[in-house]
Amino acid sequence: MFNKHLLLISISSLLGILLSCGGPELPEAIQQVYHELPKQVDFNQDIKPILSDKCFICHGPDKSKVKASLQLHLPELAYAELKGSPGQIVNLPGD
Repeated sequence: MFNKHLLLISISSLLGILLSCGGPELPEAIQQVYHELPKQVDFNQDIKPILSDKCFICHGPDKSKVKASLQLHLPELAYAELKGSPGQIVNLPGD
């Protein structure tokens, strides 16, 4: 079974490309939830739950568990240079 939030983001990201260039048919699982897609993806409703479920264990507010010096729970941390890797930024605003 697909993670609904992850599926929504994947569809939102790829749907415009697929439909605008007459690409392949959408997979059945995507077709089933197509009508539930929001017109615009909302960070707090659509993205943050995925980060919370999948990413915050290693990249959340608990500094003792942070891996790769990457924290995602605050924008200023998510968009910051990685400690020990000057110039390396994992997330770019709007990306």
